[in-house]
Formats: sequence, structure tokens, C-alpha cells
Amino acid sequence: MATNPSPTTQRVTWQRTADANFPLAARVGEQRWVLRVNDFPDEPLYTLFVDGRKVMDVEDWPSGWTRPPIDAAGGAGRAGPISPPQ
Repeated sequence: MATNPSPTTQRVTWQRTADANFPLAARVGEQRWVLRVNDFPDEPLYTLFVDGRKVMDVEDWPSGWTRPPIDAAGGAGRAGPISPPQ
């Protein structure tokens, strides 16, 4: 029986969203991943949601995850609107 790899071991290229609470999103296979920003340092920095379900808290940025670039004007590029998890 195959097991699912940990999200932190997968290669993920994140895109910025227009939502300040869920600022990063990615498509991983057929799944929609979003990161929620938490009340750091009282809480973990991020919480990962996959297809609208909370999967895990993220304290340290995984080495296989790629942050989106900052545009030349110093702002963040936007991937367009995204629906946060329900």
C-alpha cells in the first residue's frame, strides 16, 4: 500500500494571492494548497490547507518549497483571487 509523502518533502512552487490571510497558493497535482498566516510568534507561522482541509502547521520553510518572486517595483506579484478554505 502506497503512503502519501509529507507535504514538507514535496516540491511546491507557491504563487501570491490577493488574500492577506491566505497569501500563498499552489496547485500540487490535482490538489489546491493554501497557506494561512497565523498570529506568529504566539502560533505557528503558517497553517497548510489542502483542498480546504487543515493538514499541518508550518514553522520552518521547507527546502523544496519555492516562494514567489518579488516584482521589480518591490511589490509582490499576484496570482489573482483565490477562495480561502471553508
